[in-house]
Amino acid sequence: MQEAFSAELWGQDILAPVRDTIFELIEPTLGLSCKEFRLDAQVSKVEGHEDYSSMRELISKMGSTAKFGSAETLEISQIEQFVKAVYQFQIATRLSEGQTRNLLAPVIANLKGRKLHTKTIGKVDFVEHKTRVDETLMWPLNQGLRVQQPYGLIIRSDRDEILSRAKVRCS
Repeated sequence: MQEAFSAELWGQDILAPVRDTIFELIEPTLGLSCKEFRLDAQVSKVEGHEDYSSMRELISKMGSTAKFGSAETLEISQIEQFVKAVYQFQIATRLSEGQTRNLLAPVIANLKGRKLHTKTIGKVDFVEHKTRVDETLMWPLNQGLRVQQPYGLIIRSDRDEILSRAKVRCS
């Protein structure tokens, strides 16, 4: 777990907005005060196989899965785990949708133009709350017609092929 908190890792461009947001949540004079921000606070699981349950473990997971940003070969599972963790962080800290998009902006910038297997990533889309569920673009985690909470991004190739569907909680 210590490796996931290393200064070298958290200095990456991908993690800079997350790191800065954590500092703002901890230090009220920086802007975003969150009275409930505690490293031992419980984090709700999205899927049963997740290996973290506290804010400390969630932040550690973000750090360890963000390695895709500097990796030569992209691993879709690392990207998906990182993005899901950012959305869980959003829920736990009550960040707005705009703030969450700012956290994910470096991820999107990093992915565009990179190779995923044999395909080049061309476009990365956010999923909007209350959007009608489209199973060709989304991976519903439960039954429902509308997106209640996104937990992923839609990643497309430069030829508009779907490379990764966004996980979503539905209502």
